[in-house]
Amino acid sequence: MSQLSYDQFRNSLNGKFVVQLASGQAHELALTTVSECKLSSPARASETVEMETFSLAFRGSAERPLAQGMYRFEHERLGTFDLFIVPIAADRETYTYEAVFNRRIEPGGSAPPSPKP
Repeated sequence: MSQLSYDQFRNSLNGKFVVQLASGQAHELALTTVSECKLSSPARASETVEMETFSLAFRGSAERPLAQGMYRFEHERLGTFDLFIVPIAADRETYTYEAVFNRRIEPGGSAPPSPKP
């Protein structure tokens, strides 16, 4: 997961992601929102850790809602990865899910490297 970056998700906005369920079934979600990436400096001068924070919103069918939890995601360009999602909104036709990223950036580092194919 540390290999996927904010920019990679932003470049996949409105793209389709396949979620593999434990039952073997697949569920399709669309990436509808990528929040602004915020970088925060260390809380104390003695610390060197910076934090990167952003969130993703996915929309899927209300016919088969997903519970909060960890799921295996697949995307044609980003590959396969696990992501923890939480349902945050619903209407008659769709459910919206959110994934939140709060992660450390190594000193002098920038966005994590691209995943290997």
